[in-house]
Amino acid sequence: MEARTQSWMARLGWCAAFVMGLALAACDGPTRPASSTIPTPRSDAEVRDISVAGRTELAPGDTVQFSVTARYADGSSRDVTHAPGVSWRTNNPGVITISPSGMVTALAVGGAAVTAGFGGMTGVKAGVVVLRPGTYRLVGTASDNGVPLSGVRIEVTSGPAVGMVTTANPHYTLWGVSGDTEILATKDGYREARSRITMPTDLERLDFELTPLFSDGSVEGVYTLTVTAAPECSVALPRVKTFTALLTQDGSRVTATLEGSDFLTWNSRVHNSFRGTLAGNWLAFYIGEGNFYEWPDVSQYLTSPRFYFLGGSVTLSGPPSSRLEGMLTGTLGVGEYNDFRFVALTSCRSTNHRFELVRI
Repeated sequence: MEARTQSWMARLGWCAAFVMGLALAACDGPTRPASSTIPTPRSDAEVRDISVAGRTELAPGDTVQFSVTARYADGSSRDVTHAPGVSWRTNNPGVITISPSGMVTALAVGGAAVTAGFGGMTGVKAGVVVLRPGTYRLVGTASDNGVPLSGVRIEVTSGPAVGMVTTANPHYTLWGVSGDTEILATKDGYREARSRITMPTDLERLDFELTPLFSDGSVEGVYTLTVTAAPECSVALPRVKTFTALLTQDGSRVTATLEGSDFLTWNSRVHNSFRGTLAGNWLAFYIGEGNFYEWPDVSQYLTSPRFYFLGGSVTLSGPPSSRLEGMLTGTLGVGEYNDFRFVALTSCRSTNHRFELVRI
């Protein structure tokens, strides 16, 4: 009896040990986590912004890889250069091309920007410069006593890049200048201006101040200013706008101030005036067109917060005592202020906006 009891107890102990072993083996093996701990796959919809990186100084023939980094709502980031859904483009395909994988090839001297899209976001790498080794960019502006000038011919008259020509409106860029270089700036009605660069860097700046050949007569007085949109403008904006303009003059320098109380005011400045230059029987105005952070020089309320705006350059001709007329090269449009920033809602850029001043 005692022997049978011990045998039964031994079998019971063996079973307990076997069950215990199975439990331990189960604990040592892989286990499936609770459903609440399974991570949710990250989707492109969670992308908060993207950034584009790549070498910005290239020579014709260079090929370089650009990359895209995406930042997500959870604070993480990852390289998505070769992820599905990435798109690439350039604003100047004559200077650089870019492949679907982000490989940039430099074709010709000039400047460009690379733009990538991913997850509904856009990233831009601006300032991609293509130059031959040993050359540089020359940039600058042309003005008359501080008033920006358009249509100024900028020409390299000596040095390795002799014959290179561009136009300042009022800004200009000469790509690929090198060595000891002389630059000539000319415009009808002005004395020519020359300057020399002997110690170039990667980016050289040269501004020109031009002086009128003559400045006879006076345009001071009160005028009716009529601005008529170009015939090809099909967007919704006032086709004809009429203002009362007061012209004041200091030598060759002329200031036009539009009268009325319905012009936008920002940082204590009323956006109802612009400057110009008188030379003989023509008058040239440069009217600031504004940007995301600055309102155009002329910004008149339609129905707040919307306003009519205009900007560009215009040369007027005719007897200064009665009527001056010409074509505005620039932009007419309707905008509004949004979070204290200028936003164009609709606009039309043309060389055929009519601009007329008639003395009252």
